[in-house]
Amino acid sequence: MKKGLVLEGGGIRGIFSAGVMDVLMEEGIVFDGAIGVSAGAAFGCNYKSKQPRRAIRYNLKYAKDPRYSSVRSLLKTGDLFNAQFCYHDIPEKLYPFDWETFRENPMKFYLVCTDVETGKPVYHLCDNDSEWQMLEWFRASGSMPLVSRVVEIGDQKLLDGGITDSIPLRFMESKGYERNVVILTRPADYVKEPASMMRVISRVLSQYPETVKAMENRHNVYNETVAYIRQREAGKYAFVIRPETNLDVGRIEHDRFKIREAYKAGRRAARKRLNALRRFLEAADNEVFADGTYSTNASIIANAPGAEKPVSDDILDEEKKIPAEAAPAQEAAAAEKAPAEKARSYVGTIEDAIPAPAEDKNEKEEDPSSFRAQVFGDAIDEQVGFEKPVSYVDRQEAALRRERETIMEAEEAAEKAEDERIAAEKAEAERIAAEKAETERIAAEKAEAERIAAEKAEAERMAAEKAEAERIAAEKAEAERIAAEKAEAERIAAEKAEAERIAAEKAEAERIAAEKAEAERIAAEKAEAERVAAEKAEAERIAAEKAEAERIAAEKAEAERIAAEKAEAERIAAEKAEAERIAAEKAEAERVAAEKREAARKAREEKIAAEKAAADKAAAEKAAAVKAAMQRAAAARAASITRTDAPEAENTEAAPSLRYRGRWQKSSWKPASMNSLKKEDEE
Repeated sequence: MKKGLVLEGGGIRGIFSAGVMDVLMEEGIVFDGAIGVSAGAAFGCNYKSKQPRRAIRYNLKYAKDPRYSSVRSLLKTGDLFNAQFCYHDIPEKLYPFDWETFRENPMKFYLVCTDVETGKPVYHLCDNDSEWQMLEWFRASGSMPLVSRVVEIGDQKLLDGGITDSIPLRFMESKGYERNVVILTRPADYVKEPASMMRVISRVLSQYPETVKAMENRHNVYNETVAYIRQREAGKYAFVIRPETNLDVGRIEHDRFKIREAYKAGRRAARKRLNALRRFLEAADNEVFADGTYSTNASIIANAPGAEKPVSDDILDEEKKIPAEAAPAQEAAAAEKAPAEKARSYVGTIEDAIPAPAEDKNEKEEDPSSFRAQVFGDAIDEQVGFEKPVSYVDRQEAALRRERETIMEAEEAAEKAEDERIAAEKAEAERIAAEKAETERIAAEKAEAERIAAEKAEAERMAAEKAEAERIAAEKAEAERIAAEKAEAERIAAEKAEAERIAAEKAEAERIAAEKAEAERIAAEKAEAERVAAEKAEAERIAAEKAEAERIAAEKAEAERIAAEKAEAERIAAEKAEAERIAAEKAEAERVAAEKREAARKAREEKIAAEKAAADKAAAEKAAAVKAAMQRAAAARAASITRTDAPEAENTEAAPSLRYRGRWQKSSWKPASMNSLKKEDEE
């Protein structure tokens, strides 16, 4: 029965899965096949290449390196995880990937991507691809939307496989893996909610509507898959290893202490369930088939427990002293027993071993107000859990963080030293075994030489006896040979005669057959020639009919064209006549409007002239009436003025204003209006 390994993604949360897999590798547990999604593929490939601890080492070393993952990389290359550094520099130069072991390992390894044009998952078997192609497939599987470019491989455009199938258990079962170990990065009570960034996702992936639909439905698919896994786990078809609580890491994590803690949580979870896992795999090996036979595939557990001490550092050595069923609190207490003084002794070593990332003097700091930063800045922080820089004011908190960093770096150095010690012990054991084997080989060679000498003496004795017997037998055989030769000569002569007769009959039969074949060939050639001629005539007839049909079609097309041109000309003429009629009507309307305007203008002018004449007449009549009134008033005043005032009265017309100041004002008569008198004087 085939056993499979299923690895969920989740960005840096996948380091939990790396911790689980490292324990399984150290315990010698192998599978027939494995499948990984996103980070599950990137870290799970180390299982096939048999490279434990590789994932945690380069993740710790480059956690704060902007070449590994940073907003700078996103703005410069379009990828939050720098494609060149993560998928070429690390596996090719810095932490080389063991391609030879990967290809020699019989375990099948699949990964999952998403075809952005169809919105469907793509399951790829990492088998016969070149190294470059395989790295591109790994990059495509881990290309998270919003923070990665679409990866083109052949005619396919790909993104993160977690969009469409985050936990591909059903696929492994469809491939014949009846028993599967599933490593999840979320606790048992986790329920995925709808994506909070759908507006941004819809805008960025607007040209891939099927992928947008898959993202909108991703939480439903994930939760349904988790429910299916629970069913398979209850039926003993799946064995699940998951964290007990939410991991304190995001999809993107730069805190090396948190990364280390997530890795150790994976190791603790694996050790806690190791015995149950062995029982699950052993039960699968001893599965009873329908015909009553048993599966005896013992390759699932290559090493018995304790056969080889797994590679570990000081803290993880303490971890191994805890029983597999021990509570996590006990494990944490054991881990805290590592002395800080011993940890600090390795700080210098680890700092020297980790080179600072190269700094590009020509590189400018990215503008936070740039378009891409405005569009994706806050979105990226929310989506992938990016930590914004925080200046620490609390000295105690800063000291605690530095202490954690120091302990973590010391653990790395201790791990390196432990690896070197185990490698040295292994080399020494191999040397002792080689010396022992050499001694045993020399003793075996000596015993073999003595046995050969005895056998040689016995062989010589037996050879002498055999030679005598052979001489007697030879003489007898010689006599028998002579008689046999004589009989053989007679038999050969008879056989030769028979053979000549048979050969003659065969030659005659071949001649007749040849003549018959020649006649059949000539008949076949004649029939073929007639067939070819018939086909040629048929082809010519078809060609003639086709030419006739094309001619008729051409004539019909020409007639239709002429009719269309005639109809077009008639339409143009009709449109022209209609346009002329409309122009004439418009001109007539303009003429009528002009006449109406002219008549109205004349009417207005005549009305104005009449009103003016009436006004002039009224003004003249009013002026005459006023003048008469003034004359009467003047006469009355003249009569009332004494003779002494005569000089002043004489100048009344020359100085009208004096009239208003004279003593005549004391008279009982007054003009109707002072203003009217002034106006009359002015006239």
